[in-house]
Amino acid sequence: MNIKRSRSSEVSPGQPKIFRRSMMKRAIMRSLVGLMIFLSSWAVSSVMAATIVTLDNGVEVRFKDGQFDAKSFNMRVNSVEFYNDGKLFALADTMRLEVEPHADGKHVIVKDSEMTGFVLPDKGLEFGKVVLRNLMIKDKGNLFAADFDRLADSLMDNAYIGLFDFLVRHDEAIGFDAYVHAVEISPLRLKALPNGDIYYSELGLRGAMDLTRRDDNSQTKSLSQNDMIGYAALQKLNFDKIKLAFDIQHKMSEDGVSLYLESTGNLDIEQQFVSGFNLAMQMPLASFYKMENAAELEGEEAFFALLQSDAALANFSFDIRDRGLLGKVMAIIAEERAQSVDAARAEISLMLDQAMREALPAEGAKLAMAIDHFLRQGGKLRIAMTPDEPLPLISLGGFLIAPDLMVRTSNITTQRLD
Repeated sequence: MNIKRSRSSEVSPGQPKIFRRSMMKRAIMRSLVGLMIFLSSWAVSSVMAATIVTLDNGVEVRFKDGQFDAKSFNMRVNSVEFYNDGKLFALADTMRLEVEPHADGKHVIVKDSEMTGFVLPDKGLEFGKVVLRNLMIKDKGNLFAADFDRLADSLMDNAYIGLFDFLVRHDEAIGFDAYVHAVEISPLRLKALPNGDIYYSELGLRGAMDLTRRDDNSQTKSLSQNDMIGYAALQKLNFDKIKLAFDIQHKMSEDGVSLYLESTGNLDIEQQFVSGFNLAMQMPLASFYKMENAAELEGEEAFFALLQSDAALANFSFDIRDRGLLGKVMAIIAEERAQSVDAARAEISLMLDQAMREALPAEGAKLAMAIDHFLRQGGKLRIAMTPDEPLPLISLGGFLIAPDLMVRTSNITTQRLD
């Protein structure tokens, strides 16, 4: 908008001072009004003057200001919105994107991307920040739609996905809303098998979140008996707010004959407990190729396919360290039985000892000893399986036929650690 300035008529020195003052006031008012009109016009034009870019797939990108290279698709923009068929499906406060073309000429590689204040209106999700690195995509619109199934198929070697500061609401009457501080996939390394297929040689998943219990008491009558038992337990344990963190790491390798998997993980629930596991397995490559061809199997079919794959367990261990949960559970049991906490502990220990001796006449007493010490004194309990030779998964059914023998041959042990 052009604003023309009109020249006021000159005032001769001989004119009365009162006239000159009134002329000065009018001039000042005109200047102020003109300045307000100019600023208003500038503000309106700044808001309305958004840059609009239409991608090949029809997705429309609108942003207020910043830099956008339509050819390379690199950008560093502010107040950006994404539309498909005229409908807003994503927006962000800021976005930085660095891409490069793939050698096949059909895909692009997302080298580095960061979005702050990223919102998906249809999915009801708002992220404080989203970070993506080393992804290969064909349809650029998939990057902004946060179609995580497709993004998972786009991961390249040394890829990274980080989602920060977002809320996940529970749809049921009884459940937990989760405020997720962070969920990160890292590290992620890819390698090729002898047949040319790609597998994850390293895969890490870690995160931290706060869970807040949300109850709709008007709907508790519709819960099943098992759900009501769980609901009552949550109330008694006072699990209104839970802070947890987790970290899971997988490593895979192959020697041309077999594929080896090592997994470790831990779960830390503040003021409740800390748990961790270690798992080592192996599988003939030929069996792994068959499993890949049956990747569409789910549930029981996938489980039985794994049992028949000649996969074997090299070792396994599970640890749990009490941080207050054990005392709360014992207090609830004691209250229900009108006992002291010590009396409740003693009764539970006796029941556990009897059950272990009945199930495992030869080995039960030895295994129950560490569990009994853990129930009485807390600390850390470890349950481990370390067979002398990798144990085929299908042989685990032997626990139903000859449990004592399986405990000995698989070298199952329990330990209470301080």
